[in-house]
Amino acid sequence: MDNKKTKNAVFAFSAAAALLASLRYAPEFRNTVPVSACVLLLFLLCRDRTGEWDGKSPMKTALAAAAVLTMLPFLYRIYSSVPLGRWKWPVLAAAGVIVAVFYIMAYLRLGTLFSPVERETLPERDALSRTEWIAVALSAVAVITVCSKSSPLYPMNDWVDAHCFFTVGKSMLSGKVLYRDVYEQKGFWLYAFHALASLVSRRTFLGVWLLEIVEAFFFLLFSYKTIRLLTGKNTAAVVPLMAAFVYTLPSFCHGDSAEEMCLPMLAFALYLSTSSALRRQPLRFREWLWIGITSGLVFWIKYSLVGFYVGWALVPLFAALRRRDYRSVGRMVGGVAAGVAAVTAPVILYFAFHGAMRDLWTVYFYNNIFLYNNSGSLLSMLRNSVGSSFHFSAALYALMLFSMPYALKKCPAGLCVQTALALGALCAAIFRTKIAYNYYSFILAAFSVFFFAMAAELGQRFLSWRPAGKTVLSAGLAALIVVMTCENLYLLRVPREEMPQYRFDRIISQQEDPSLLNYDFLDGGFYTVSGIVPTCRFFCGLNITLPELREEQGACIREGKVDFIVTRNRKLDSPLYRCVDRSEMYFEGFVWYYSLYARNDVLPQLPEAP
Repeated sequence: MDNKKTKNAVFAFSAAAALLASLRYAPEFRNTVPVSACVLLLFLLCRDRTGEWDGKSPMKTALAAAAVLTMLPFLYRIYSSVPLGRWKWPVLAAAGVIVAVFYIMAYLRLGTLFSPVERETLPERDALSRTEWIAVALSAVAVITVCSKSSPLYPMNDWVDAHCFFTVGKSMLSGKVLYRDVYEQKGFWLYAFHALASLVSRRTFLGVWLLEIVEAFFFLLFSYKTIRLLTGKNTAAVVPLMAAFVYTLPSFCHGDSAEEMCLPMLAFALYLSTSSALRRQPLRFREWLWIGITSGLVFWIKYSLVGFYVGWALVPLFAALRRRDYRSVGRMVGGVAAGVAAVTAPVILYFAFHGAMRDLWTVYFYNNIFLYNNSGSLLSMLRNSVGSSFHFSAALYALMLFSMPYALKKCPAGLCVQTALALGALCAAIFRTKIAYNYYSFILAAFSVFFFAMAAELGQRFLSWRPAGKTVLSAGLAALIVVMTCENLYLLRVPREEMPQYRFDRIISQQEDPSLLNYDFLDGGFYTVSGIVPTCRFFCGLNITLPELREEQGACIREGKVDFIVTRNRKLDSPLYRCVDRSEMYFEGFVWYYSLYARNDVLPQLPEAP
């Protein structure tokens, strides 16, 4: 057997093994579909190609390392779920070798399909055509309307975090001061945007749905502009596919997370760095000003995510200092400082005017740094958080790594280093806690842009269809991804009247000017549906250890300060209150049991619930 046949035989065997591994060991079915599709794509593209990588040796090493990293989601699944006893490590090692052989060969061959971006092939201007604008806008509206529980298609968004944001925003409009009068852990601008959303509707998420559409629109817009730079062509057909993949990720959760709000800001930064590197033009003061504005917003939404900008800014700063181009350094520092100041000034003025600067420091900084999920050794926190993130975002990690051959061939070395530093700094920031909730890694979806640029270029090369045909194919695949992998669709079948929030509201609304306490669990949406502004600073339970939280909620119950109390999976033991209704609801894999308690002098005609 000649050398070519030997290579193809080994490649075919390892590709089959990798495909079977992806089908069997992707963490869950919703991750299996896109991951397996990528493995199959690599197999089909590379099995008959014998071209050699024409890059330098370090590039080969980087690609081989990326190939090995790509298989980690599968190996993690084997390690965590297969009961092999003492044979676990030998099986893990054998599976790793087989899958690694496939990926290394695929990566090295995949690199031969692409060539670096030439300045002559770049679009002359950034302006998009009408069809491109329409593709981005329709994709944003469609994917958020179908995939986010904030959409009017759903009876309600039942995610507790989203209701915390909405309740606090609504409370700020009612005159309560953030952190001092109403306690929550995120940043000022997150609640300010939700306050604006509550102006649209105080008792539904209609305004939040519109806010999410705007966020998705700008994320897809800047991501598509980056794709357009890398491919040099109108490839708008890929936008529906990208939207479907990103907004059906398990880490998208239910819709309306802080990470979702920050996603377009990171996409904007990646677009600017790509444009600057490919055009070989440093960023102008105006662009640095916008970087300052967007990074300032990220800081005052969820400050840990600003780690992205720390890594992202190192390369242009170092390059300017190396050239001794101090004017560029001044332009960079001045623009960023002015932008950050523009979005920070309203925050400082708000808290200074209300005499709540100490509350700002204590709640947003001190408590989040020292009291929120930070116990345990650094190694244990890293292991737990990365392991949890792998479980929910294996497909995202795999796609980012699949795109490395493309990024390394298409992008200048400086841009590759800048992007890698931004990704590494962001991961270091979000994985610093002992637990990584499923939505933590959604912010990493910004880096999926390179995979979809690769998909767009491959589509241009291997599909000789007209643009309309490619758009129809992309939209069809996007719809298939949504139907097969979106976890939120189950709620479409639930009538609004059956949900505890609306059932309890029928009772609460009988009381004139009612007050409510969401006792010892995160905001379940009862404030939202009833339109009530909480009177207790700790209006719900939180994922933070604070003795004063339990003390204040306990005092609220002992003194009978509120008309109604809602509990979850617990019985309220108080002589001042009686249970007037009970209900249950499926949420995040469990059935939760809710009880509504009324103070004894409130609605005395209501009988006690059995």
